[in-house]
Amino acid sequence: MHNMKKIYFSLITLLAAGALSATAQQLPSYGFEEAWVDCIPWNSNKHLTKTEGKQPSGWCISNVTSSSNAACQTIGSSVSGFNSNQAIKVENKQILSQIIPGYFTLGTTWSTAKASGVGTVVSGTADGGTWGGMSNFSYRPDALYFDYTRTNGDGSSEPATIIIYSWKGETQQANVPAENTYSFFKPADPAVEPIMYNRDRCILDELNSGNLGGDVTKSSDFELISKTIYKITSATSSWVSKTVDIDYLNTTTPTMFNVIFASGNYLADRSTLKGGDALTVDNVKLVYYSRLASLSVNGTSVAGFSSNIYNYTVDSEMPEESAFAFTCLGNSGSGKATLSLDKENAKATITVTNSNAGGTDVDGQTSHVYTIQFNKPQTGGDVVIGDDLYGVYAGIVTINAIEAGLGNEDINRDGNVHIIDNGKNDGTCTFKLPDFALDDTPEGYIGDIVVENMNVTNTSDGGYGISGTVNPLKLTMNGSEIVAKVTVSGTIDATGKAVLNIDVIWIMYPESDPEGNDGVSIPVKFNGQFDAIAGITDVPVDNSNAPVEYYDLRGNRIGADNLTPGIYIRRQGTEATKILVK
Repeated sequence: MHNMKKIYFSLITLLAAGALSATAQQLPSYGFEEAWVDCIPWNSNKHLTKTEGKQPSGWCISNVTSSSNAACQTIGSSVSGFNSNQAIKVENKQILSQIIPGYFTLGTTWSTAKASGVGTVVSGTADGGTWGGMSNFSYRPDALYFDYTRTNGDGSSEPATIIIYSWKGETQQANVPAENTYSFFKPADPAVEPIMYNRDRCILDELNSGNLGGDVTKSSDFELISKTIYKITSATSSWVSKTVDIDYLNTTTPTMFNVIFASGNYLADRSTLKGGDALTVDNVKLVYYSRLASLSVNGTSVAGFSSNIYNYTVDSEMPEESAFAFTCLGNSGSGKATLSLDKENAKATITVTNSNAGGTDVDGQTSHVYTIQFNKPQTGGDVVIGDDLYGVYAGIVTINAIEAGLGNEDINRDGNVHIIDNGKNDGTCTFKLPDFALDDTPEGYIGDIVVENMNVTNTSDGGYGISGTVNPLKLTMNGSEIVAKVTVSGTIDATGKAVLNIDVIWIMYPESDPEGNDGVSIPVKFNGQFDAIAGITDVPVDNSNAPVEYYDLRGNRIGADNLTPGIYIRRQGTEATKILVK
């Protein structure tokens, strides 16, 4: 008999979870929009015999039936969701003389009571809960996301409860009644008392004096891996989005997983439950974090750090790899972070992924990248800066419209940048992006972006690296003054090709947020080429009778007697033309 009961429990578990194993990484029907199926409450005697309401596929609602139709009750039902057609609403309801708890779960719900007379439940015979859950589950999610509303019954302060747990192995409890019996003229017959496998309270070690059943045993490989109990204490008629972190007890990979959403205090004695308490839930899904929880350099937290902010600027030289410290968000140990250092551009990049293949974060992404821009070291007289660096570079200014909130496609505009000799001879220069604009309208005009004291380094290919930051920089937008933080970095190679990043942060609250951590990011890139003609014509002239001057294609002045075969720029007054010397 014992073996037959175990086989039956195992069969029910497999049937309940069979459709879930292929996509066990995520929960079934998490938006509850799919067609709902008949709810046939389970009991230990006749097992699955009578329909009572509907439920989402893969989930089980605590609807109850009995040996008499007098005690049947639909506890949960479909209602309008959060910007959707369907959500689950469960409510504590009274049947005869007891409160039936409203809850739904990935496991199998059950209830038991013996009743006789007119609506009288025999004292000490009411119990219930959940057994089983998702099987073949081999993941370690970080959190559970859901949307909810909450209603308290008249005068009730009872909290709603969300329970998340995972385990491996098996628990058994002897003599658990799992049948509702009713007789009008005499005491009800005793309920069938089988061995119950993987009862929630046995797994969680939450059995109390009001729970029925005999001795609990656990398999030799049993291990509770995670256990999270979250309570909602406030009522709200508006939808609330919530992410509950999962608490892990060890590093073991589970094989079973379950979630319980209850409208009342699920683990309390049933005698304390309150009627009328209701919980509505939508969009239930597992979260696999791929973000950082902390980030520090040289033992100091990066200013303004937040898991949801991905770009930072630190006003110091970039240290060695050992100076960086960071932790991944979540308790599962599934988040993995790797650090790479771009010494030439003084930029550190930290890429965070999750080892649960395909598992997505709350934003639907599988990875996130954090960058820290440092200052390039001042090298002073060790830097060799030739006249070939200074001048005008013509090319394309590209604005990342998506990140800036300006549309779905990058904005490309003709433009130029100026690299200017500041006369300090200390390894620095001045950068200028004149007439920066978001579009061709007067409202889109921003103004000149000027960054002084740009650090210059020599590159191995004979070119230059430049980097610098200005904060604050006062600009205009739609006729009003704005404050910005601008960071420029990039390279100019030996051929005069310029590739520059111009990161503009519009600081919304300069007094409280001077670094613009909560500002508007306007990422800009410049790709261009040294423009000899533009550089030469930029030089002021007195009149058209000025002497004739010659320059090579890099803008270097050449004496007329030193023109070897090649192409040159001939300038006289305001006119500049190309000539070929054979």
